[in-house]
Amino acid sequence: MNNNNENYPHRTSLDKRYKYLLIRFLFYCFFFSPSFLFSSSNFSNLSSILVTVIDGDTKEPLAFVSVFTDDNKFIAQTDIEGKVSIPDLAHRQIVHFTYVGYSPLDIPYFEIRRGDRIIKMFSENVIEGVVVIGRTDAAEEELPYTIDRIDAKTIASRHSQTAADILGEHADVYIQKSQMGGGSPVIRGFEANKVLLVLDGIRMNNAIYRNGHLQNAITVDGSMLEQIEVIYGPGSLMYGSEALGGVIHFRSRDPKVSFQYGETISNTSAYTRFSSANLEKTAHFDFEYGVREWASLTSFTYADFGDLKAGSKRPDEYPNFGKRTHYITTQGVDMVNEVGNPNIQKGVAYSQIDFLQKIRFQPKESLYFIGNFQYSSSSNVPRYDALLDTLSSAEKLKWAEWYYGPQKRMLASLKMKAFSPKWLYSKATFIAAFQWLQEDRLKRKFRRDRRTFNLEDVLVYSFTADFDKEMGKHTFSYGIDGNYNQVFSHAGDINVETGEVRRETFTRYPSHYSTQLSYAGYINYRWKGLDSMLVFNAGARYTATSLFAKYKASDRRLISWPDEYIEPGITSENSALTWGLGLTLNTPRKWQLQLLVSTAFRSPNIDDFAKLRAKGGKVVLPNTELRPETSLSGEATLAKTIGVASPNSLKLSVTGFYTLVEDVIVRQSGYAPNGDSVIWLPSEEAYFDVQQNFNANNGFIYGASANAVLKLGKSWALRSGYNYTKGRVSFKNNIVDTLVPMAHIPPAYGQTSMSFRKGKIHLEAVAKYNAAKSITEYAVNKITRNEQTGELEYDYDGTPDNPELGIAYKVDNKVVYEGVYGWTTFNLYGSYAFNEKFSIDLAVENIMDVHYRHFASGVSAPGRNFIFTLRGKF
Repeated sequence: MNNNNENYPHRTSLDKRYKYLLIRFLFYCFFFSPSFLFSSSNFSNLSSILVTVIDGDTKEPLAFVSVFTDDNKFIAQTDIEGKVSIPDLAHRQIVHFTYVGYSPLDIPYFEIRRGDRIIKMFSENVIEGVVVIGRTDAAEEELPYTIDRIDAKTIASRHSQTAADILGEHADVYIQKSQMGGGSPVIRGFEANKVLLVLDGIRMNNAIYRNGHLQNAITVDGSMLEQIEVIYGPGSLMYGSEALGGVIHFRSRDPKVSFQYGETISNTSAYTRFSSANLEKTAHFDFEYGVREWASLTSFTYADFGDLKAGSKRPDEYPNFGKRTHYITTQGVDMVNEVGNPNIQKGVAYSQIDFLQKIRFQPKESLYFIGNFQYSSSSNVPRYDALLDTLSSAEKLKWAEWYYGPQKRMLASLKMKAFSPKWLYSKATFIAAFQWLQEDRLKRKFRRDRRTFNLEDVLVYSFTADFDKEMGKHTFSYGIDGNYNQVFSHAGDINVETGEVRRETFTRYPSHYSTQLSYAGYINYRWKGLDSMLVFNAGARYTATSLFAKYKASDRRLISWPDEYIEPGITSENSALTWGLGLTLNTPRKWQLQLLVSTAFRSPNIDDFAKLRAKGGKVVLPNTELRPETSLSGEATLAKTIGVASPNSLKLSVTGFYTLVEDVIVRQSGYAPNGDSVIWLPSEEAYFDVQQNFNANNGFIYGASANAVLKLGKSWALRSGYNYTKGRVSFKNNIVDTLVPMAHIPPAYGQTSMSFRKGKIHLEAVAKYNAAKSITEYAVNKITRNEQTGELEYDYDGTPDNPELGIAYKVDNKVVYEGVYGWTTFNLYGSYAFNEKFSIDLAVENIMDVHYRHFASGVSAPGRNFIFTLRGKF
């Protein structure tokens, strides 16, 4: 049974079209954009000089070094590249350079002017560096948000297999998985298209990000990440739509140019990793080369994952939970087989490749360009939760095949950054990007000869321009961005024996094509006192979105579309104005108070507006009247640090938040364009109840998180974090008008770790814990009244909380749901560096071999897992 793309004619022709579009995009970026941007750099302030401040030992640039004169007429900070522009000063005027943990420098202006423009600072104590966060590369202490930063060293320490796993290991983010090749981040009770993913300053969210669960985070290569920033709470002010719950900003490594003429940078690193639970075999290689003006970075990662073995220790009251007793093989004929070990989850295996190429050109200290090309492709990714569906008993499986076709993501972008001060800005960043994404669904029922397919292709063109203007204590950040999506959708079925293709089913998205256009502008004002003791932020953003969908006339044999759906097509337009106010107070005694009040929004996308889906006797049809989902959120964070630069230190922080959500988009009974509530679908040979998406619900989410970091000497560190979230949403029908649990809200969870690092040895013990979640806290599909008892009965089926994937069993032929049980795992990680070039990592996860499953997930987590990693740097 052949699964290759040549069986799907539209896939081959589309691939060729997208390659042509990519060539056009690259031609535009590299031949037209640079010439414009170069010309813009000619207006720099010739009276100022640009210097770079670096660590005298590591040669790494130092961001946010305070630079000022005695009379305070000149006050500035270095940027993320360590650069600062110093105006024309008196010949002998002293310029001061101060940075926490570094010896201050006092340098006469004439020495700076006649020197090599490289300022070296040397550290007094070993402290954590300044954290650079967000779209405009601001210092963490100057932002009112709660933020987690995961650096490359931390990423490597836990051996996470995917970028989604990294988030679950290191941040206060909950990860849902429908299959092993997945990972849907949940932030403060928001998930999927209500959490914004950003990669190298480019939005990953596109027109078909859905409301349920997503797996797109795994297309980011964790091996090449410089850091991940998780910004909790509404982020629409800076990032736009979808940032209701927060923003996850992945930053891949950039190639480095050398600071001195004649100096060459050459770095090669590689690793190979094996994990026993799913027989993971990962190999990675990257090479960096840089000279004075040019630098290159090349990376390749291959990962192969086998079937996943879950834990064997289950609670006594649920001895059979998560056991896989039967599976189907499809070699020539479908056969039901017994699983020898019921803890092995047969049918989750997949593989993936990731490639990255970056080229940096820096013609002058105040200007650089980075060309960024990334490609990720997987094998077929089995949808494990669907493969568990049965007709009546464990051996009567419904699906012989259900998988996502090779999931592909390609990105090409050109970034320009200018540091030359001008009257409009002190720093400017431009990014033009093109993305091509494939998301296919293929499924076939047991012993049926026809495999249905839905093939989706999304083209995304985007442009962002960000500017910072610093005027002493005042900083204005402003910018514009545009994003244009094209969606092409094809569907049909193929005879797996003969290769015959039929087009007798409707497409998931509009069959001709659909588009989504959004454009926006924002401005943010930041005032900060000396050394950022008090920082005030205020900003606003306006976003407009336009949707268009058009169907083929041939679709009328499948569904009776009105004329306007065929020609000229249907449209929907929306706009949103968001704002935010934030205050950060940093006291000399190392207390920090952060207060934030802000709004956020999510504009309907093509998935909300025009997705067609027939399932369970219901069909979803378009609604042209959808409005944006909006939120109003308030939060406060109080933190205290004891012993900043001393060997022993303690940092405590607690955050509380409350979010009001309005116009939540939900699926409800609706009407076809002709007014019918029930329609006949020839492709399905059945009648279906019509549903549509509506702005029907309002709700609220509240919660708290607490974190502590205790450092004992230079070697020991204790870290702990805990998260608690609750949510309620309105529910109204002809029986009740009440509040019910909101979907996507995870149970309370957290982790505690103790680490030891000295010389060549690093050890870390980690305990992860997750509370139980009762079915009474799950989202509700409908509420009815029992005619005999008069009691209310709650239907939990068909919600994103997936109660059928938790504890479920039958009583008198009726399915009973209980939710998910709580669990705790213990894990141990260690590494040893033989020398500067070679190191070995060893780990054992889930030492007690506990069988557990994350809330709403379709696949159980790994059981006892031994990990071996060998690393080399040259």
